[in-house]
Amino acid sequence: MKKLWLFLFFAFLPCLLFSAEATNRPAEPESAPGERKAGERMVKTINGVEYAFRWCPAGSFMMGSPEDELGRDADETQHRVTLTKGFWMLETEVTQKMWESVMENNPSHFRGDNLPVENVCWHDCQEFCKKLRNLGLNIQLPTEAQWEYACRAGTTTSLNSGKNITSVEENCPHLDEVGWYDRNSRSKPHAVGQKTRTPQLKMNGFTKTHAVGQKKPNAWGLYDMHGNVWEWCADWYDVYPSGSVTDPTGPTTGSWRVGRGGCWRGYAAYCRSAHRNHISPTRHLSFFGFRVVLLDQEEADKLVPISSGCKAGERMVKTVGGVEFAFRWCPAGSFLMGSPEDELGRNEGEGPQHRVTLTKGFWMLETEVTQKMWESVMENNPSHFRGDNLPVENVCWHDCQEFCKKLRNLGLNIQLPTEA
Repeated sequence: MKKLWLFLFFAFLPCLLFSAEATNRPAEPESAPGERKAGERMVKTINGVEYAFRWCPAGSFMMGSPEDELGRDADETQHRVTLTKGFWMLETEVTQKMWESVMENNPSHFRGDNLPVENVCWHDCQEFCKKLRNLGLNIQLPTEAQWEYACRAGTTTSLNSGKNITSVEENCPHLDEVGWYDRNSRSKPHAVGQKTRTPQLKMNGFTKTHAVGQKKPNAWGLYDMHGNVWEWCADWYDVYPSGSVTDPTGPTTGSWRVGRGGCWRGYAAYCRSAHRNHISPTRHLSFFGFRVVLLDQEEADKLVPISSGCKAGERMVKTVGGVEFAFRWCPAGSFLMGSPEDELGRNEGEGPQHRVTLTKGFWMLETEVTQKMWESVMENNPSHFRGDNLPVENVCWHDCQEFCKKLRNLGLNIQLPTEA
């Protein structure tokens, strides 16, 4: 009777493995049932700093702007672009806290942990990405097409809120909602009708960068795609192709690299989704920063290996079916399994004590699997006691294996932990 009672209220904690088997398994096709939804959030901890990414699924869109768009430039010829692979876009611009944790310096003119890093040239950004790749993450600057696709998040208007700018150079209430530009990036607002001189950098403290994530995000959860700092892209600058293209990466050579998004000292028209800037990749400017992408779903499910310096207990959050699963890193190591003979309450099955060595680290779910987690995957709830944040119970071992199997079908190498 005792065993039956324990079985009835059994709960479990799955673990997520980093292994050759996990990383060599082919990624699920983009159309697979249960595929990630646009804007799903994933958090990775790197050197003690959290990086939040948003999922941008494969898709097709019209890149550039229509001929009647207010503020349009001649290099924004509309053409259809198809991206065959999804990617993870950093939720915000790279912050100074992120930069310092990787590069161990801070070149920014305006200082603050949550301000975007700026005064970085294109080559500096590439070095940042290289250091993250050395930690096991397939990080790079976005292509210009990836950037505009992620910025638009399905919209066709000049702003990613579904609205258009109402002025080229003066106050623009619609842009105020989603971005920092010359009209709202100062402690003293402009008088109505007063123009600014954007070629002159304001050094009097009135105009500056702002902490990331304060304005409204787009439909995929991305912040500051309009304004704050220009964002370097991977591409060389050139005229757009005349026809449809698939997975474009820009020309193979050039003189200028692409910048996107506008900045704190620029006109509203420069912050439009379609606007293109181009500048020498060696320039260091206090209004140029960047954000990064983590490429393809298979790479996204790789976890930072132990050699990266990932610390015991570091936290990583993955979103599955709209529900967050928080994991903690358990590094490779050795321990004494079992209990000493004089331990109070000891059972015979706990001995003899023996040394166990685990050669690979793993991520353990921070809590028992909750009913909210279970329902998001299994679409049922067998529990006797009900509540979203209560542990799921009344599940047999085979039920738990089915839960893990469904998560593996979503691209996560989940399994029940071994006893060790």
